[in-house]
Amino acid sequence: MAFSLACARLPALLIVCFVALMPRWAAAAFVSEPHENIRMAVESFLKAEGAEYARDPVITVGRIDPRLRLHACSEPLQAYLPAGARTSGNVTVGVRCSAPRPWSLIVQAKVEVMEMVVVSARPLQRGEQLREDDLELAERDLASLSGGYYRELAEVVGMKLRRSLRAGLPLQRSMLSAPLVIKRGDKVSIRAAGGGLDVRMQGEALEAGAHGDTIRVRNLSSRREVEARVAGPGLVEVNF
Repeated sequence: MAFSLACARLPALLIVCFVALMPRWAAAAFVSEPHENIRMAVESFLKAEGAEYARDPVITVGRIDPRLRLHACSEPLQAYLPAGARTSGNVTVGVRCSAPRPWSLIVQAKVEVMEMVVVSARPLQRGEQLREDDLELAERDLASLSGGYYRELAEVVGMKLRRSLRAGLPLQRSMLSAPLVIKRGDKVSIRAAGGGLDVRMQGEALEAGAHGDTIRVRNLSSRREVEARVAGPGLVEVNF
């Protein structure tokens, strides 16, 4: 207070006084964007990105350095995903302000997407053909299931395991193979369709195959070998 009065009484010192008081004046004029607004912009953006999921994602926005001071934005904050960023798990979100003084900021967050998926109900051995009582539904974070997952038991029943599993492990596509419906040497019906014709011939499977596989078969009438798609137990299809 004494310093301010001295400045007022001594015009020769006005410039010095103004310089001395300027940091205090500048600090008073500066209005910063509340960090809570930035966090809310990130959370709202990630919720909108996760609208495709059956359940609302659990979003945790990372800590923003409390020392960070950004000019207050006169326009709504814009959140966006940087190139190549993911939308679940540990994510990176950009936040920018366009006016009056443009700035941008990168914020870290975590997105958990909890849904019911198929898991093993007990320890299972490699090569086992799965039955319904081998499986159950349990809640898991989809972000941790990069290898894929199943939502319905019916999608998995009848599949064979490529590896052994412990109880409670989510079933992923890389762990399973379709069961063989045709074995090498099986007698099969070869269905040839096309051009309005539908002809069936007897054949012999030269390879084993699961539903949808392409295998070699021999036409027992002509003795010719052809490639055919496995359509079901004892049935393969070729196109004219």
